[in-house]
Amino acid sequence: MLHSRDARVGRDFLRERGFDGTAATRFGVGYAPRGGEELVRHLRSKGFTDEEITLGGLGGRAVADSTTGSAVG
Repeated sequence: MLHSRDARVGRDFLRERGFDGTAATRFGVGYAPRGGEELVRHLRSKGFTDEEITLGGLGGRAVADSTTGSAVG
């Protein structure tokens, strides 16, 4: 998601701190878009159940609010 149009703020943030595309790839940096549903959709597409997502702490509002709209790695 780091290459999406919505991730521009994350790319700018990283670029201002000396991160380039190679460093982002090396360290596994990505982008968590606002809304949080993208992660849940992705995990479902990989076969995770809603129960597993919730038990893993990845489907709750508190977790989504703490990571969305930011660069993550």
